Amino acid sequence: MQAIRLLLNSLSTQWMHGMETVIRELTPWEIILNQSTFETVDLAVKIQPDILIWKVETDISFLDLAELKSRCPTVIPVIIINDPNQLEMSQFIEYGACGCLPDRLRPRQIIQAVELIAIAGISCFPRFVPVKAGRTEIGLADGGHVEGPTGLTAREREILSLMCENHSNQEIAEILSVAESTVKTHLHNIYKKMGKKKRGEVLAAVYSIEEARKNIQSHL
Repeated sequence: MQAIRLLLNSLSTQWMHGMETVIRELTPWEIILNQSTFETVDLAVKIQPDILIWKVETDISFLDLAELKSRCPTVIPVIIINDPNQLEMSQFIEYGACGCLPDRLRPRQIIQAVELIAIAGISCFPRFVPVKAGRTEIGLADGGHVEGPTGLTAREREILSLMCENHSNQEIAEILSVAESTVKTHLHNIYKKMGKKKRGEVLAAVYSIEEARKNIQSHL
């Protein structure tokens, strides 16, 4: 699992510490806690987190995602809210949010969703079908499909899909009419982008992504 700096933002000290405990148990992420929600954007600009988990209690007027996107464009915002219907989802996505989760989810489920969002590039929104530009479906050997991670080239996504169908490097090379050394180069890049070192780790990640996605969606 790749190193991630996480800014955890909430007025509720109890919720933040509960989340912190689970995050430290499940991940090696660096965690910064912030209870002064009105200073969230300024803090994000200062520390440059990879992910911002922003729990909104009741008042969403201070949820300034437009300013966050403008001043800290690389951060991945994930909003936790009691009623996601309070937000206009199309505008929510336009301003760069990658997920909106109901606060009834348990901390472990929230972390599963955040891993999907940050590492696999899968958006998580309740009762909303997100735009899938920049993603692809990867075929699985059992006939199922899972959205692939962002950041891969078209050729890398093609090779990853074939790998998930249990083709060897030589078979992939023959299917694509390229040298096996070319396939190995692409696989090296795929592993690097996914934070993995071996084929088995990549395959396990793809399947775990699909299982986690099903689990999260069943609770949204």
